[in-house]
Amino acid sequence: MRDARLPVSTFVDAVVRNVSLEPSASLLGSMVSHAQAAVANYASQTERENLYNALHDAFSTALAAASPGSDAQLILLRALITVSGVATQGEETCRDIARGAFEDTTGDIAVATGIPYDQNLGWAALGALAERNLVSVTELEQAARYNPSSISANGYAYALAALPQAEHKAEAYRTVMEDSTLSNDALSSTANGFRLGPDELREPYFESYFAALSDIWESRSIGMATRIVRGLYPRISYGHGSAAGLDVDDTAPVALAERWLQEHPEAPSALRRLILEAQDLTRRNLNAQKFNATH
Repeated sequence: MRDARLPVSTFVDAVVRNVSLEPSASLLGSMVSHAQAAVANYASQTERENLYNALHDAFSTALAAASPGSDAQLILLRALITVSGVATQGEETCRDIARGAFEDTTGDIAVATGIPYDQNLGWAALGALAERNLVSVTELEQAARYNPSSISANGYAYALAALPQAEHKAEAYRTVMEDSTLSNDALSSTANGFRLGPDELREPYFESYFAALSDIWESRSIGMATRIVRGLYPRISYGHGSAAGLDVDDTAPVALAERWLQEHPEAPSALRRLILEAQDLTRRNLNAQKFNATH
């Protein structure tokens, strides 16, 4: 798929047919993870919704048949939560699971007998709801105050950054770029939330990202700088938004990286390598999306 030879829809169809049949928990985990990554990275924008909905239905069916308390059941539940953030289904399930983040709830999750409500799953569900703009800032703040912990702090940072409004993307970008007190996990949570949602919400930051690279590399530790460089690297969908009508190499994430590399030949080799790797990955993803748009 990443080499633009196999349509993503063909792979997703295979996953849909087999996800309920896979007996190995480790292989099941790889299957559901790769399926979602394939749609996110390689599918054309116009087909993603249908593919995500197909995965949602398949994961839901497999979850209902999984043995209570098994590794497979937890893997499928987590996959169902994640895909609910990008499918058009799953709101009711996520709202139920989210209770684990802000209620003293006993018993098992409604769709997964054998798995109790807990804070980790609750915040994962709140993050999925935030990605679809189905939860308010007030609700997230209440959940963060209910049971303060690193889990709730990172979950709140992710969910707030995931909300598909310009003001939340702006604050997430500013936080990652300017707040040197963030922990590794808090930085990654915020950056991961920022990367979600419509491309046009992140396009205003493409130029400033490259303009700030040298300062970020000089002012932060290698580990933190690497997280920022990777976490905020521009991404866009082929043929849509500012990429409409452009060849892959002319899209902003690829072209701006090329310009930066040419203008900064003396930049630290580790930083240049990160940009080269991200540019190559972006080019590969966009070529795959171009292929899938016509197959």
